[in-house]
Amino acid sequence: MKRNKIVAMTMALSIGMMGSVVSVSAASKLTPVKNTEFGTFSYGIIDGNNQVEAKTHVTKKANKLHTKVEVQINATGKKIGSADVTLKNGLKNDIKVSKKNIKKNLAAFSCHEAIGKGNVTKYDAEIF
Repeated sequence: MKRNKIVAMTMALSIGMMGSVVSVSAASKLTPVKNTEFGTFSYGIIDGNNQVEAKTHVTKKANKLHTKVEVQINATGKKIGSADVTLKNGLKNDIKVSKKNIKKNLAAFSCHEAIGKGNVTKYDAEIF
């Protein structure tokens, strides 16, 4: 009887753990903000294999989408790269900065902006 309870408990835990495995895509790491002019304004910083990406997306075209990112070594603040891109009449502005095979913890700081009749500006910071 005791053995059956142990087997049943082990099976239940195994099934529960298998069901909790979820893949996370890069798009789901973006923070969404609802806006009447731009639809859903989504922004974020994503750590890639050899690069850091800053993404600014809208679901309704913006006159300008501005994305700026700076990547630093977290412990020292030494800048290892940056990018600043303004896209006209767009829906997505994704920019990348190489990590240059640096194995230390990095910090990334970004600005994301949609400009039209009005504007939406959001800032983000991440440590990898």
